[in-house]
Amino acid sequence: MRYIIETRNLTKEYGKKTVINGLNFKISPGEIYALLGLNGAGKTTTIKMLLGLINPSIGQIRYLGKNFATSKSMILKRVGSVLENPGFYDNLSVCKNLELITNIVGMHQSNNIDEVLKTVGIHAFKYQKVKYLNASQKQKLALCRALINSPDILILDEPMNGLDPKSINEIRTLLIRLAKEKGVTIFISSHVLAEIEKMADRIGILHEGSLIDVIDLSELHQQRESRIIVSVERIEDAKKMLETSGFTCMIDANQLIVFAEEHSITTVVEDLVLNHFEVKEIYSKSYSLEDYFLELVNPDLEKELI
Repeated sequence: MRYIIETRNLTKEYGKKTVINGLNFKISPGEIYALLGLNGAGKTTTIKMLLGLINPSIGQIRYLGKNFATSKSMILKRVGSVLENPGFYDNLSVCKNLELITNIVGMHQSNNIDEVLKTVGIHAFKYQKVKYLNASQKQKLALCRALINSPDILILDEPMNGLDPKSINEIRTLLIRLAKEKGVTIFISSHVLAEIEKMADRIGILHEGSLIDVIDLSELHQQRESRIIVSVERIEDAKKMLETSGFTCMIDANQLIVFAEEHSITTVVEDLVLNHFEVKEIYSKSYSLEDYFLELVNPDLEKELI
C-alpha cells in the first residue's frame, strides 16, 4: 500500500532534551488519524515537523512515498493546515484575507473563495473585517484558509478550539465528509476526546514524546466491556452475591462496578432487591476513548472516570 503520510524514527531534540522520540506511523488515503496526548506530550511539535516549520533532529517524513525534505515545495501545495491561534490581517475582510492566500499559493479560481466560505458556513461574513469576528468564526476562517487550495491532505492542530457545540458538530460533519466522500486524508490533534471518538478512524496516543499505542476505534469498542455502576448498602456482601449469579464485579470509591452491558441493569436490580439490598443509584457507563486514554497515560486516574 502507498501511504499518504509516513514517519520513520521521527525525533526532535532541543539540546539534551528529547521532545519527540522515534515516532513511526503510517496514514492511509482518506483516513482520519488523530494524535492525542496530554499538554506537553509533543503534538504541536510533531505537526510543525510535518509542515516543515521545524526540522527533525533524526528521522524522515514521507508524503505519497516522497521524502518531504527533498520535495517540500511540491508536497506543501497539496497540504492544507490549521495551527493553534491562527493569525489573520484584522483590518482586512474575510474575503481579502482569503484572496491573499490564493495569490500566495498561485490559485486564481474566482469562485473558490465563495465555495469554501459556503462549505464551512461563514459566507455571510465574507465582507466583514476579521477583527469583528468572534473566536468561533475565526476558527472557521482558518479552516477556509486550509481548504482554499483544495488539498489532498489536511493537518489540523486543535481545530475545535473556541468553537461552540453547534460549530463543533458542523466541523466534525465537514471533516468526515471530506474524508469519506472526497478522499481527503486528515491528520488531527485535539483535546476534545469525545469529538475525536466520533470522527477518527485510528488514534495515536502520544505520551512524553513517544507513541505508546495506536488504536482502531471500531476494535476498541468491541474489545472493552461496558460497566454498570451501583451505589448499594453492604457493598461487599452485594458484590459476593452478584458474583454467585455469574457477574464479574469490583469495588472502587465506594461504588460497586459490574462488568456488563446496559440491558443487564434490570437483572442486577432484581438480584439485589430480592436479596434485600437497598439500591441507592444504578446506571450504565460505556467504556470510552477517554477511559482508555487515561488508563494509558496515567492509570491512577482511571478511578476518577468510573
